[in-house]
Amino acid sequence: MQRRQAETDILILPDGRVLAQNITPVMAIVLSQLNPADRQFGLRRAVALRLAKRQAITNRSRTHTHKRTAK
Repeated sequence: MQRRQAETDILILPDGRVLAQNITPVMAIVLSQLNPADRQFGLRRAVALRLAKRQAITNRSRTHTHKRTAK
């Protein structure tokens, strides 16, 4: 079976621990909300938010560059 890139495996254990693999940036944010005390999910959330911010800045720059060259 071929795995899709955006697929995340989550296992919630009876004691409340959450195990996950192949976490996307969006899923890292969701999981950090489920268990705010989990340092790994918190770190992944911080990275995901930083990447999203960088992507937004890059997209904004490309839009402005495109408008300038289009004239």
